[in-house]
Amino acid sequence: MKSLRLRKTLKLFHDGTESTQQDMGTLPKKKYDLGKRCFQFKKQYDEEAAAIGKRWDPKRKDWVQQKPKVGYLARTVREAYPSLARAANDDKEFQAAKQVVWRALQEYEKNIADPNAVDEVPRKKQYRQPGGGRKQAVPEVRQAVFQCIQLLLLPSTSTEAYPKCIRKYPGITRKSTLRQGLDLGSSLRSCMMPSKTGTVLKARDGTVIEQVSDFKYLGSFSNTAYDVSHRIGLAWGASHSLRKSHTTNTELYNGLPRITRVIRDRRLALAGHVMRHDEMAGRVLLWRPDDKRRRGRPSLTLKRVIEEDVGLQDGDLLSAMRDRAAWRNFSVTGRMTELKLNLDRPRPLEACHTGNRL
Repeated sequence: MKSLRLRKTLKLFHDGTESTQQDMGTLPKKKYDLGKRCFQFKKQYDEEAAAIGKRWDPKRKDWVQQKPKVGYLARTVREAYPSLARAANDDKEFQAAKQVVWRALQEYEKNIADPNAVDEVPRKKQYRQPGGGRKQAVPEVRQAVFQCIQLLLLPSTSTEAYPKCIRKYPGITRKSTLRQGLDLGSSLRSCMMPSKTGTVLKARDGTVIEQVSDFKYLGSFSNTAYDVSHRIGLAWGASHSLRKSHTTNTELYNGLPRITRVIRDRRLALAGHVMRHDEMAGRVLLWRPDDKRRRGRPSLTLKRVIEEDVGLQDGDLLSAMRDRAAWRNFSVTGRMTELKLNLDRPRPLEACHTGNRL
């Protein structure tokens, strides 16, 4: 509890704002004096540590040497050149190696694809380990920095000496033998200039670097209009590669008759079969009652449905239903003429009362 109160009091002194001074006035005098002495001691400690370049280690209870902060350029040098791994103990050698990389990047800044890539070198990307655990920060640079490191700093070193971020970069392909190192892909052998110049840029192996007005980076182009049209084309290509899910009725039925046509033919066959028999069902099939149908009853009757299917009414319909041959070959589209010709030759009712089925 004492240490917590001490840290809070020390924080109030360290802020130094107007509101903080008001809060300090409300503290008891004993705590106020204690916090003031702690703040003065901390300020004196920081000045002494900066003067001697050391820090106080509470575990060892002694002053220890402060390790210099390693930036991205220095980390790249150490991973690329194992012989400079001991540069951490020698500050002069460490700074010299760092300046070599920095001058090389500044010298070829105008020849790389993105001039702002050099200023964005110390970028970091957070990722989580596959097996779980906390996130770790790994260095990540742009395509232009990879070109500079590959063409200038690492022309003859082995593959294992390259930084891990370069070995995992997809734009650089590995050659057949490790002794030859790495080879830049075709997408990296190009540079974008602000204006067209007659200067011919060549790599160390003699390959001419093509000057382009636009280039593809991380799947997109700098020109928004061209990038949108390019993405639309890719989307249409993916759409055409998929199998069409829509199936037409012609493909679905595959020559089979429609179900409505089958139901209509069966209904007409049953109606003709009933009418040719001297039964009560045949008498009431075409019977029309005098009274009106009550509210809520269906508006269509079996007689009206048959009349709509055949296109005949009353006497003509009765004569057609009694003629078994004409009724069997009947269809609304093409058998109307044949049916009308048979209507002129009525048959007696007794002749229609046969036991044959359609």
